[in-house]
Amino acid sequence: MAKRHTFNPSHTTLTVHPQALSAYNTWLKFRQKAPSIHLKNIDVDHKPLIRIIPYQQNHYQYFDSFSRVSDIFQYEYKTRQPFVIIKGDDRQISRMSWVEVLKLCSSQNINHSLLWQNLKKECAPSILKELMACDYLRVEDYCFFANISIEHYQYQQKGIADNKRELGLSQNMDWLND
Repeated sequence: MAKRHTFNPSHTTLTVHPQALSAYNTWLKFRQKAPSIHLKNIDVDHKPLIRIIPYQQNHYQYFDSFSRVSDIFQYEYKTRQPFVIIKGDDRQISRMSWVEVLKLCSSQNINHSLLWQNLKKECAPSILKELMACDYLRVEDYCFFANISIEHYQYQQKGIADNKRELGLSQNMDWLND
């Protein structure tokens, strides 16, 4: 059973769970820089809970809520934070970490073509299919999930190809047919 705790992140080690590391790195690469909502002066009982897994004494690992944890590290590290300590299940941890990345599909100004390439490279196909509720991992499936047109996706894809050509990189365009 999960236990609710509060503690000060400046006195506790909090790291990304190894099963979430690939998703976290993908999230870092594609996250949108946006103004943060500062919750420093919000009562600890009213702040969003962060789920963590015990690792060692005074060391915990997180696997989702990447944006919230980032805000805590940047703006609230000296303020008590609410956490729920849970037991770890690697498959569930992996799923939840990729949920954080898939949330980026609805962000403005995201490069969907690059994000989709990265998702297919880094995330297990079975997890992507499950979370996107699709049977295949085609561009059409991604576009439907991200609520964008295929033309929008292709336009961004063409921009990537143009940039590579300008940089003198390989002009093999076979990947456009993915």
